[in-house]
Amino acid sequence: MDRRSWPWKKKSSDKTTLVVESAADTSHPQVEKKPKYVQISVEQYTHLTSLEEQIKTYDTLNEEKEDLSEKLTAANEEIDTKEALL
Repeated sequence: MDRRSWPWKKKSSDKTTLVVESAADTSHPQVEKKPKYVQISVEQYTHLTSLEEQIKTYDTLNEEKEDLSEKLTAANEEIDTKEALL
């Protein structure tokens, strides 16, 4: 579930760039580089938060659906077994 990015985390492209630059500059003294962050508006953050909650709800409902489907299959098998005995 890490497909979403949070407003306070670095972009993956920024991480790669920093690693490549630091590996290339081993002979030079390390210069402290400020991390780059993505800035979003409050409305966008609120929207993303609500989407995250919807995804969690969807995942929970999907798990419940799978559990109920397994129970229904087991109940149908039990009914078939009992009908075969009659």
